[in-house]
Amino acid sequence: VRHEVLALIKEAKAAGRTIIFCSHVLSEIEDVCDRVLILRGGRLVHQQAMRDLNQMHYIRATLHGPATTMPANVGAMLDATNGDTAFPGINEPLVFQVDSGEKLSIALQWLSQCPLESMEIQRLDLRRVYEQFHRTT
Repeated sequence: VRHEVLALIKEAKAAGRTIIFCSHVLSEIEDVCDRVLILRGGRLVHQQAMRDLNQMHYIRATLHGPATTMPANVGAMLDATNGDTAFPGINEPLVFQVDSGEKLSIALQWLSQCPLESMEIQRLDLRRVYEQFHRTT
């Protein structure tokens, strides 16, 4: 039944209709929606076009020593969960969310000069964006 509902939504979308689709199954939202709105406590906390989200990358890097001096434009890309960025990478992995193009190149160029232990690069998915607004800490 779920597959049939998604097919009907895609059909209505192709016909130019506006659909409001509410779901906690984030992969379905990524599959059928053009825009996403995230609510928390009944309030709108984030909105984003899916085409913009699909241009974003998630980078998680672990360093085995202190990082080289971080350019200011790189510091602006760090995820808010990194805490103190004066000496990044010593205690916590670095987490970036950057879009394709120049910002991605800048972040990777800086990381290439750091004592890199490991690095993971993925397309930023809706789950990670959702979790930014619904962290349980």
